[in-house]
Amino acid sequence: MNKGYHLKSLIVVLIYFFVAGFLLMLLWNWLLPSIIGVRVINFLEACGLILLTNFLFNKTFLRKMILRKKCDDARWTLLCDDNKEKLNELWEKRCQELEKAKNK
Repeated sequence: MNKGYHLKSLIVVLIYFFVAGFLLMLLWNWLLPSIIGVRVINFLEACGLILLTNFLFNKTFLRKMILRKKCDDARWTLLCDDNKEKLNELWEKRCQELEKAKNK
C-alpha cells in the first residue's frame, strides 16, 4: 500500500466522522428533547455516540470503506495476465455501450 492511499483514507474517515457527528448532534437536539425529554448534547458527545455505534455494530460504512481497497487489490493480483486483459476488454466494451446509449 502506498502512503497516498492511507492519507486519503484517513482524511475521508475524519471528514465522515465530523460530518456524521455534526448531523447527529443537530438531529438529536432538534428531535429528541421535544419527543422524549432528553437533554441537549454537544458536538463531542455526538462524536462519542458515533464511535460507540461503530464499536457496537462493527459493520459500518467506515470499516467497509477502509477494507474495500485491500480486497480489490488482492483479487486483482490473483488474476493471470490473460484474464486481466479479458476483463479490461469487457469493461471497455461495456463503457462503449453506455456511451452509445447516452448519445441516443
